Amino acid sequence: MRPPDTNIVFVDLEHPALDRDRLRDAMAARGILVWPFGPQRLRLMTHLDVDDADVERAVVALRSVVEEALSAPAPRG
Repeated sequence: MRPPDTNIVFVDLEHPALDRDRLRDAMAARGILVWPFGPQRLRLMTHLDVDDADVERAVVALRSVVEEALSAPAPRG
C-alpha cells in the first residue's frame, strides 16, 4: 500500500441520517475538530504533532458518532 500524499481526509456523508453539523459537534465533544466542507462533507486534517495513536482515536471517534447517528430515531418534521 502506498502512503497517502496528503494529510487531509474528506468524509462524504451520503446517508440521510448523517447530518454534517451534528457529526461535527459530536466529534468536537470527543476532542476531535472537523470542518464542514460542502453540504454533505467533512474535512479532517492531521498536523506535525498528530501521531498514529491520535489518528486511531479520531477513527474510533468517527466510527462511534456515525454508528450513533445511524441508530438514532429519525427526527420528526
